[in-house]
Amino acid sequence: MKNKLIVLLACLMAVSGISFFSITSFAQEDIAQLKQQIEALQKRVDELESKEQQEPVHVDPFFKRGQGAWDPFYEIERMQEEMNRMFQNSYNRGGGLGRGMFSNDMSYDHDFDIKENADGYEIRFDMKGLDKEKVDIQINEHSITVKGESSRQETEESENKYFSTQSFGSFMKTIPLPVDADTTKLKTEKEGESLVIKLPKKAS
Repeated sequence: MKNKLIVLLACLMAVSGISFFSITSFAQEDIAQLKQQIEALQKRVDELESKEQQEPVHVDPFFKRGQGAWDPFYEIERMQEEMNRMFQNSYNRGGGLGRGMFSNDMSYDHDFDIKENADGYEIRFDMKGLDKEKVDIQINEHSITVKGESSRQETEESENKYFSTQSFGSFMKTIPLPVDADTTKLKTEKEGESLVIKLPKKAS
């Protein structure tokens, strides 16, 4: 602050054609006027410094992490964690491996048994727990595909409550066929809980 006043005083003297060595020759009224000018300059300097101190410093909210600050990167991370938590909770309540109110698990595998005899091939498929009216067989020259749907209902009843749940599932299984299997003469039979698919051998 003192340096500023000295610079301002020197400039004022230079403009007025006054040097430090001739101050003593000033008339009394000139000295009083000079003091007023210095006081006015001092007041102006104080006002500018006060205003500078009161102005808030700008901080980029993207790089500020603290109470009351909004960080978009932190917000994205929080939303991702929330989505992961919701997905995990949904899975734990029965979203996987055929559990829950509804599921569609194409990897659900029923037992297949294929045997060869003198006349052809016999494929036995366990349909236990499946809706036998919704079993679909698709066949081509080199493979056979079986699709189906399963349902299971569980009921729990006690003196004060009755609880019933039903789960659904689907499956698909493709089996490669021997090259000499004649798919044009396929036959299917039902034996208890099993589906039997019979394929004769091609005529040699």
